[in-house]
Amino acid sequence: MTAAAPSPALPHGIGPHEGRERALLLAGDKHIAYFSGHEPDWLPDFMAACSDAFGWVTWQDAFHERVFSSHVVFRRGHEERAEELIALLTASPARWDAVYERRIGELLSYSPAEIDAWITWIMRER
Repeated sequence: MTAAAPSPALPHGIGPHEGRERALLLAGDKHIAYFSGHEPDWLPDFMAACSDAFGWVTWQDAFHERVFSSHVVFRRGHEERAEELIALLTASPARWDAVYERRIGELLSYSPAEIDAWITWIMRER
């Protein structure tokens, strides 16, 4: 069996949190998680069991006439940071630049090296 190739959309140097968010949140290694276009299967049960420790905000988003749900899960005590993240994510795309991308990465607990790799990649794609 051949190992799966890495996603071509993932820039080199970024360790994805995808699929690890629940464990990172529970361990306290991540205080905020963001999901766009899907709700993880584990999220409703997680929130029912952990609502004292975590909050959850959902909103409808649209991109190129496609409507989808976005979700932010946050550890209690990080409400202001979650609100800041949501404000950045819902800002006009024309305002997204390296400063915004960096702050989003910081709020999502990515390392400075991961954020730099993302910014280099995303700016090249634009």
